[in-house]
Amino acid sequence: MLVTDRKTDYFEKRAGGTGTTIMEHIIDEKVYNGKIAAYARVILKPGCSLGYHKHEGTSETLYILSGTAEYNDNGTEMELFPGDVAFCPEGESHSIGNSAHSKSDLVVMALIVKKNKKSKIKHFRCFKIKSLVPAKSFLCATEVFIILF
Repeated sequence: MLVTDRKTDYFEKRAGGTGTTIMEHIIDEKVYNGKIAAYARVILKPGCSLGYHKHEGTSETLYILSGTAEYNDNGTEMELFPGDVAFCPEGESHSIGNSAHSKSDLVVMALIVKKNKKSKIKHFRCFKIKSLVPAKSFLCATEVFIILF
């Protein structure tokens, strides 16, 4: 099935962040029968960020496609680079941003999964994996999300 009906959302100061968050939805969440809240390509222009927020009832996987991210994992700040993956489980907090000094957009694939009441994973810390898959391959990014889902 070829997906041709896709939407793009623009959020100002999302979760208390700065600037505009551009969210290009890859596929409508209804396709997954309510199991996901979003599967999207997120673009943060220089100086834009998603503010620090807690995931309640959802978890989020981020895959950095391009740019350098300023990432806050439960109070621990770090940089993420193309090919890095960060996971924030339900009950944990994070934020992500693109430095105002950056010369390029930060582009991230985001998968937000709704809490599965049957899940046996109760405690899982955020992590960062260097060069999990080639950053320039959209197909690889999609495969990562399918495996994690």
